Amino acid sequence: MTTIEGMSGYEKGKNVNRLSIDGYFAGSDAASLGTGWFIHDPKVDAAAHEIGGKMETVLLRGTTYRLFERFRVPALKDPHAQPHLKETAEELTQMTKVVFSRTIQESSWDNTEINRDHPIEVVRQMKD
Repeated sequence: MTTIEGMSGYEKGKNVNRLSIDGYFAGSDAASLGTGWFIHDPKVDAAAHEIGGKMETVLLRGTTYRLFERFRVPALKDPHAQPHLKETAEELTQMTKVVFSRTIQESSWDNTEINRDHPIEVVRQMKD
């Protein structure tokens, strides 16, 4: 986890990622958009929440946003979705999702802001 101190309006910037043991963030399987290696572990979830606390905003590029939208939004309404998928989908839905993309025109996912501006400038404005 990476923490960035001194952000006005945003107490801290946090970066939580899960990597495979060999350092990869994604695999090569197209069916799961490269996330087929991911194994849900409640202990890792608990540790991430303990260390990171409640995250209110997530910054995403378009590809990652589309991946989240494709796999998380359907879990919100699927009565057969695995509980950890539904929980993650609910957490992401509650967060403000700041998406940097020149190709995504709009989103129906709650709390999503599409930005076409340069990410560095937007983050600077968020910090002020």
